[in-house]
Amino acid sequence: MRDKHIEVGFTQEVYDLLKTNPVLLQEVAMQLLEDNFPLSVHQDILDEVGLDFEAIPQLSPQKRTKRDPSFRRLILEAYDYRCAICNFSVRMENTPIALEAAHIKWFQAGSPDIESNGLALCSLHHKLLDRGALAISNEQKIVISEKVNGHGGFQNWVLNFDGKPLLKPRNTLYSPKTEFTNWHIREVFQGRYGVSK
Repeated sequence: MRDKHIEVGFTQEVYDLLKTNPVLLQEVAMQLLEDNFPLSVHQDILDEVGLDFEAIPQLSPQKRTKRDPSFRRLILEAYDYRCAICNFSVRMENTPIALEAAHIKWFQAGSPDIESNGLALCSLHHKLLDRGALAISNEQKIVISEKVNGHGGFQNWVLNFDGKPLLKPRNTLYSPKTEFTNWHIREVFQGRYGVSK
């Protein structure tokens, strides 16, 4: 939509209603977020559009039951409880810390909760994937957007992984499928993608 300069909005009547009813505005905003974006980017979107309420998870019971409760465990096991990008692995006794099961094609976009659509990622790389700062090529390599910049650990924790191979899962059947990586590159990645590195 951005590339084609498409603009959307509300009718004046709906706009006025939302402007005068902050509770309704929050409910509508949270429903739009819940239906269309992963939880990891909800607050970022609210901040970007200037809404000042917290993105508190408000998933309805119907939404919760749709997700496969074993997805997280299956993904973390598939990658031996390590980030598929940086190999991060920290546990408190037997509980992984800051290690998450990320969907390549978002759950909200109708993706399945299967190993070939998931990656075990540390919190940082999960957020970068969901924000489109990085992608996974069809050759299973990490692609960093040219739009990403930063200081401090930016070189070590982001740029140094550009073009590097993704950690392979225990079973090659769990490797990311191109239908999911292609969707992510087309719909989420915020960079140019062409010849793999």
